[in-house]
Amino acid sequence: MHFRSVKDIRCEDGLALKLGEIIGSEFGTRSILIVTDPGILQVGLVDPVQKALENAGHEVTISADVSPDPTEEQIESSRVVGNEAG
Repeated sequence: MHFRSVKDIRCEDGLALKLGEIIGSEFGTRSILIVTDPGILQVGLVDPVQKALENAGHEVTISADVSPDPTEEQIESSRVVGNEAG
């Protein structure tokens, strides 16, 4: 698994709903790993992002076992989750 990031940062209303299109055109990938902490997942902030990605045809895996300042072990655990998901 290789980590790739974007060449720019975007901030605009409703951008989460466009992520599926952006990621598809920028990265050409269909498998997405979202890494978050349990609190963010629990309050539903990941839901619109996940739905937008899935609606655009992406396969989404979520790893929500990290703290806001993750340890190396938590990062490694998320990497394993991503590798297992494909």
